[in-house]
Amino acid sequence: MKIPDNEMRELFDWSTAELEKIEKSHPYTPGVLDGSESAAQKAHIKEYNNRVAALHMKYSSVPVAKVQTLTK
Repeated sequence: MKIPDNEMRELFDWSTAELEKIEKSHPYTPGVLDGSESAAQKAHIKEYNNRVAALHMKYSSVPVAKVQTLTK
């Protein structure tokens, strides 16, 4: 199974944009362990993992073996 480069690039671009939004909308607060930023990052990681799993499912059904006809 090989996920095409363009699919992985789209996922990377989406993830990068989302993380930048999180950094802007939820600024880091020193000393706060479970602030809104970490909750947003955890939600992002969960969504990212779901998207990766969906890509694995999508491309796992692609046959790897070639069909061969045996003749005598």
